[in-house]
Amino acid sequence: MVYLGFNWIAFGFTRQRLHVFLATGLQMSENKPDPEEHDIVTHCVPIAEFEQKMLEGTIRDGCTLSAWGLYLLWKARHS
Repeated sequence: MVYLGFNWIAFGFTRQRLHVFLATGLQMSENKPDPEEHDIVTHCVPIAEFEQKMLEGTIRDGCTLSAWGLYLLWKARHS
């Protein structure tokens, strides 16, 4: 697991951080959510589809966008 950095979730409003990690070598397995996670749905999408969803505004939350930016910077330096 590689630490990519952190982002302030709502800078100027709260000091809450979002830490971003890159995990590799993972495999899909059966979901076993905790009771409070019962309504979370996960699925895999190709990177091109993920990026298209960001461009279209389907994915627009700042945490996801900034985490993706950190990953792209890391990838550019390690490719």
